[in-house]
Amino acid sequence: MKSDGSTQSIVLSEVAFSSSNPAVASVTDTGEVKAVGVGSTTITATYNGKTATLGYTVTAHQLQSIVINADHASIAKGTATEVSATGVYTDGNQDITTQVLFSSDNGNVSFSSGYDDNTVVYGNEVGTSNITASMNGVSSDPILFKVTAATLDSLTLTSNAGTNLPKGAKSQLNVIGTMSDGSQQVIVPSEVAFTSSHKNVLSINSKGVVQTLLEGSSTVTAIYNGKTAELPFMVTAHQLTEVTVQLMKASIAKGTATNVSAAAVYSDGIVPVTSEAVFSSDNGNVSFSTSSDNQVLAHGNSAGYSYISATYNGMTSSPSMLHVTDAIVTGVEVDGESTIVKGYSTQLIAQLVMSDGSKQPATNVAWRSMSGNFNVTDTGLVTANSSVPVGSYTNIWVNANGMQSDLFKLTLTDPALLSTFIQIDDRTGQQLQRLPLYKDGKTALYLAVIMGNFSDGSQHYVVGSYNWQYQTNDYFSIDTYSFRAYSAGGPINVVGSVWDPVSKTTVSTPSTPIGVY
Repeated sequence: MKSDGSTQSIVLSEVAFSSSNPAVASVTDTGEVKAVGVGSTTITATYNGKTATLGYTVTAHQLQSIVINADHASIAKGTATEVSATGVYTDGNQDITTQVLFSSDNGNVSFSSGYDDNTVVYGNEVGTSNITASMNGVSSDPILFKVTAATLDSLTLTSNAGTNLPKGAKSQLNVIGTMSDGSQQVIVPSEVAFTSSHKNVLSINSKGVVQTLLEGSSTVTAIYNGKTAELPFMVTAHQLTEVTVQLMKASIAKGTATNVSAAAVYSDGIVPVTSEAVFSSDNGNVSFSTSSDNQVLAHGNSAGYSYISATYNGMTSSPSMLHVTDAIVTGVEVDGESTIVKGYSTQLIAQLVMSDGSKQPATNVAWRSMSGNFNVTDTGLVTANSSVPVGSYTNIWVNANGMQSDLFKLTLTDPALLSTFIQIDDRTGQQLQRLPLYKDGKTALYLAVIMGNFSDGSQHYVVGSYNWQYQTNDYFSIDTYSFRAYSAGGPINVVGSVWDPVSKTTVSTPSTPIGVY
């Protein structure tokens, strides 16, 4: 509005729009508002130093209508078909089959839950029915459903992917019923009994999905309402369906390298093929080499973008983009855990530090350990000798790209607890296989401990405060480390638990039957 009271349309592209809460509603440069989440927000428009605001409240999406979808609107008596329901909301459509209530205006049809979130409708009596679906007070328009007097004459069995399948493939079977009136009807797979003549060659589930397992032949049989159909399958050797290429880093500095690998996707699984694949680039920014351990490296020769592909057995992968930057290497550092659990190994990584602040894994590195009690491999895997006591440490460094990293201190910590079991000892430390009472009938007292098998190969009791779970009985009781036997009986299942400071979790023993004799 102008000073003289007149109004004038303003070109929207010249207005600055903003939302106080973009998580609720966003606004484009042209003033188009889009509801994103439930809540309130204010849209502000700024033009020539003047502002205007408009508040919005976004509510949860609302169901406006329901649409029923049926595979067939006419089925023979004694057969079934699938129906589903789509909810039309203020923000789009959604499958609501499992949430709606299907109903009929008479008993000619009935409903039950099928598979794949669909509902099965059964033809009980000849006639017509009006079927509706309702939810949250909203009902669909009725659809007219007809149940005919036709009878099932025969079945036909087909496979979506054909009958010559490679090992590892899957295919959906379709069962078609031909009726006495000449019509055809898709039979709901969950209503059909499927069998495979050679289950080790080809399996089939209740949904009619076949899975090929071994090379060979097998015949699938479908039985429905007393009718039978057969379909023979031939399973061939697995087929190469795709080759993929993976880059360890999508961006490297000029003069450095990154690992690149390839995998072959077969119909029955994925196989690494890095050493057999041929790698290529769409330009000269990148070249490739193979290390002594058969790792393939992509070298950044010139700054720019390159598309990397791998070819294997005549098939080429989709390309992956590698960015070679102008950044230079300013240092090298060691990354990884600063502790190593006794009996385990830990993996360290050599990182190149770039002038742009980024990091990337170093290649062609040399690892060193200051202590001979800690062994480090060419790949940075560190293992401590079994005789090294807990608390010992070493300093490790790495050389890469003509630079040496700072020292990285690695300390040996307590071994990890791998498994536990309950042990009952007499007071001399002798482990008991049975728990006898004293001959005079007095209460017998034993030592109850939780034993552990540890990552360094040792076996000893676990230090900590024990918690025992068992059914209260008249035969024995356990309190902390004490087992008291009162009378013969049992066995009773006992579980012991204790806090493990290494894994920082509570660990429990297997349930152990204990009795008094």
